[in-house]
Amino acid sequence: MVNRHNFAVLDTNLSPGLADFFRGNAAMTTELGLRPEADDFDVISLASERHALLVTAVQGFIRICKIWQEQSRDCLYGAATPAPRYRIPEADHVGY
Repeated sequence: MVNRHNFAVLDTNLSPGLADFFRGNAAMTTELGLRPEADDFDVISLASERHALLVTAVQGFIRICKIWQEQSRDCLYGAATPAPRYRIPEADHVGY
């Protein structure tokens, strides 16, 4: 479960039911005010502002986080992404 972080931000490419894994202490980016097609940097900024764990299914997201950290001179509090060979069926329709 979430030990260090009190809250998790779930990217729109995940099922809202994943919040149950975090015992309801999570919200989709759209519930927090972002558009469904929000830029990756906006999603990262939202998680950073909330000091939250960011959960996404976007492959290569760690590279995007590194770019964001270099440009913003800020740190992301945590990120969870699937293993490179893991395929999340719900993400097939999202366009990533």
